[in-house]
Amino acid sequence: MTRIYGRSFETKDNLKSHLTMLEEAKKRDHRVIGQKMKLFTISEKVGSGLPLFQPNGMLLRREVTEYLWELHKDKGYLWVCTPHIAKEDLYNTSGHAKHYLDDMFKVHGGTSNEDFYLKPMNCPHHMEIFKDNQFSYRDMPIRYFEPTTVYRDEKPGQLAGLTRVRSITQDDGHLFCRMSQIAEEAKTVV
Repeated sequence: MTRIYGRSFETKDNLKSHLTMLEEAKKRDHRVIGQKMKLFTISEKVGSGLPLFQPNGMLLRREVTEYLWELHKDKGYLWVCTPHIAKEDLYNTSGHAKHYLDDMFKVHGGTSNEDFYLKPMNCPHHMEIFKDNQFSYRDMPIRYFEPTTVYRDEKPGQLAGLTRVRSITQDDGHLFCRMSQIAEEAKTVV
C-alpha cells in the first residue's frame, strides 16, 4: 500500500503563491539553519532522531532553560532532577506501561542483570519524589519543575530534524494541590 498526497488550487495564482510560500519556508528550515549556525548535528553513528547539540546550540538551550526557570521559580516551583532510566515496575504502577511500553527503549543492566527503560516522561518520577515526603494539606500546592531529556522510540519514517526526535528535552512540571486550589493553579499555569 502506498500513500499518495495531492493538492489542487482554484487558480494558477493560488498555485504560484503556494509554491512561493514553500520556497520561502525552505529558506527558514531549522535543519538548514541549524547546520549553518552549527547548532546541532544528526549523526548516523549516534542514530537518527538523537540530536547532538554543538556549543552554539548548547548556549541557546542553556538560555532557554534559564528563562524557563525564571518563569517557574516566581510561581513557587521547586527544581528537581530524576534519572534517565527506571525499572518497568515504576511504569506499571503509574499505568504508563500498558499504553507506552512498546514505544520505550529497554536497557538491560550489565552487572545488575536487571531491565530498565529510558524514561519517556517524568510524571511517575515526580510522583515518587512527592510520595517520599510527608506533606500536610496546608503545604499545598507543591510544584516540581524539571527541564530534562526524555526518550521515545519514534518510527524512523516519522523523524524530522528537531520536530520529531527520539530524544527531546522538555520543560516539565507537576503540581500537587488541594481540590480547592485547582482553579487558581490552572490559571497560573495558563
